[in-house]
Amino acid sequence: MASRLRKLIITAMCMLLGAVLLAGCGTIHKKSDNPRDPYEHRNRQVYRFNRGLDDMILRPAANFYNAMLPYRVRKSITNFFDNLEEPIVALNDILQGEFKDARVAVTRFLINSTLGIAGLIDVASHAGIPKHYEDFGLTFAKWGDKNSPYWVNPFLGPSTIRDSFGITYNLIALYFYPKFIYPGKTRYVAATLYVISHRADLEEAQKLVEKAALDPYAFERDAFLQRRTFLMNNGKMPEDTKTGDKKSSGDDDLFIEGEDEELLDTDEKTEEKDDTSTTKMLESKKQTKIKDSVRFKIPCEEQVSKLIADCKKS
Repeated sequence: MASRLRKLIITAMCMLLGAVLLAGCGTIHKKSDNPRDPYEHRNRQVYRFNRGLDDMILRPAANFYNAMLPYRVRKSITNFFDNLEEPIVALNDILQGEFKDARVAVTRFLINSTLGIAGLIDVASHAGIPKHYEDFGLTFAKWGDKNSPYWVNPFLGPSTIRDSFGITYNLIALYFYPKFIYPGKTRYVAATLYVISHRADLEEAQKLVEKAALDPYAFERDAFLQRRTFLMNNGKMPEDTKTGDKKSSGDDDLFIEGEDEELLDTDEKTEEKDDTSTTKMLESKKQTKIKDSVRFKIPCEEQVSKLIADCKKS
């Protein structure tokens, strides 16, 4: 029975991977002009599907979860699942050649698993050992594939084509954890709790997007790509150098692409026109002031000469 269940789970994971990679292939030929989001038409369709699924199932469950459990309990559950990801972070650090970071991840896992009561308390962070994040998608980016197109996965949300393959390896790595949880029903409860807890942590951000963003899809896309760029550069965003002529390598096209450059050129031209117009206005004002001073200076001299003449006569 257990072996059949394992085969069923592996089959479901393979089907999920197929859905991730092949969903929306009927509309994939319609490409947009955005080089970071060439499959925008297809991605928006999957985005609407995910939003509908979230509104029907995940969001009500997350709101109930937030309403029923106090903050400290929710934080402990989040810490528990974050602690389970530390070995995956350490593995990706090793694959990227970041052995110091791998040692930090292993240290965090050992400290939080023991002193932190199975990871419920993040003792390592309080001890000055900060958490960092790595996954297989970032490992692929480390070894060459940095500018992968944006891709929205069914059920899983924002990603890239590169990160979609990385998600598969993450799921395979996380698959081994439930083997240590008995009885079997507890495994499914833990998996469900993980999904609901993760969704509940995103509720405040989702409300912010709905209030502030005119186009939630574009807002989430840009935020996701900027965060992945941030993680790929080890906590640094690509910025201009001090001279302003050179730019750092990576995803600079995330910020300025195509039409944006033309807009900047037009803005510079308008600024130059504004500068010339302002200088002309200042010069005209100076000339008028000079004219006014000359205009008021002449009658004053005439009045003084008249006064002198009157005094001489008297």
